[in-house]
Amino acid sequence: MGDVAAGLTAYTAYCAGCHTANVGNNVLNVTKTTSVAALDAAIAKVGSMSFLGTALTAQQKLDIVAYVISAK
Repeated sequence: MGDVAAGLTAYTAYCAGCHTANVGNNVLNVTKTTSVAALDAAIAKVGSMSFLGTALTAQQKLDIVAYVISAK
């Protein structure tokens, strides 16, 4: 289970630069991140996100997903 507060921290550090701080705006389809599998698929598909495959821990991925879901 992900931690929403930790997810906000990780999202801000790793995602907000491209997806903006406001998840509700759904910039670049960020709200499709409804599971770790969906996040991993996006990381694999989008070349500019490939560094996240090794930069994020499994827990950070869970946290980001929890945050995105809570912020929709």
